[in-house]
Amino acid sequence: MPANLSLDNLRIRLRLLPLLLLVAPCVSPGEVLRLADITKADYESLDRDRTAILFPLGVIEEHGPYLPMLTDSYWTEWVADEVAAAIVDQGDWSALIMPSLPIGVGAPEDFGPRERTFGSLPLRPATKRAVLMDLVSGLGDAGFRWIFVVDVHGPAVNRRVTDEVSRYFEEVYGGTMINLTGVAHPDPPAVATALSDGEREEDGLSIHAGISETSRMLFVRPDLVREERLDAQPATPNAWDDFVSIANEPGWQGYFGSPRLARAEIGADLMKVQAKNAADLALRILDGFAHRSLKRFADTDNPALRRLDGIISDRSSRIRDQQDKWLKESGILP
Repeated sequence: MPANLSLDNLRIRLRLLPLLLLVAPCVSPGEVLRLADITKADYESLDRDRTAILFPLGVIEEHGPYLPMLTDSYWTEWVADEVAAAIVDQGDWSALIMPSLPIGVGAPEDFGPRERTFGSLPLRPATKRAVLMDLVSGLGDAGFRWIFVVDVHGPAVNRRVTDEVSRYFEEVYGGTMINLTGVAHPDPPAVATALSDGEREEDGLSIHAGISETSRMLFVRPDLVREERLDAQPATPNAWDDFVSIANEPGWQGYFGSPRLARAEIGADLMKVQAKNAADLALRILDGFAHRSLKRFADTDNPALRRLDGIISDRSSRIRDQQDKWLKESGILP
């Protein structure tokens, strides 16, 4: 008899198990989740006050004949993953990683400026602003209060848009939103040391597809780096005005610096240092650090970068006017 009773109890419990699963929390603190993979139930069960949103942003842009168009996205996704892991290591936080979006503003061709025939497909500042505002509005309406962006794309106007949307989220929803890679860390716990003096000299002021970005990709996604980098001749900018002259050369291949010197060890150092500093800043902010006092990279006085912003703005205005003209002539807009 006792054995039969135990079997009956087991059968009852098995029947109740689906109901118990329905009422049990879907997500426990200390988990890293991806919005693309979770369900409605998972989303609803997240503790809004103890969930940090990680938002990697990228851009579709050429990176010479040897790096993929989404180089920036692979870079930011890796950093976002590392920051998310550091946050959940605190034990009572969850991290929700948003899908990476290639919505960056500006492209290397703008340095010339020259026609965008290399494959770059950046957005206008107003387009990026609208897309990002819509998305964070949805997160804010759902009750989330912590958003950490990883946006490394270089033009000041690109980072400025991210900062503007961050301010919108904070002022409208009372939460916290910051581009972790768009501000100067007040006391960075890690410093990159991988480059030698000779490598720095040959790479110059490289900010696109040179030693740094090529090395990062050799570390993050070596399978996507083409062997053509080994034959790439140095295109060394020693001053900011050099970017314009290099980009205007008839045979320019879409890169600055010296990618032939790139190594995976350099990339590992650069990526790990950036991720460690970003994670440290995120944890400080979650602990109450007043991040609004930080210096923002978008607030630059560099004449070359301001000129680049102007070129991007002019090109964006032409595209906007072209689109608006068609929309009105087609009767879609009044």
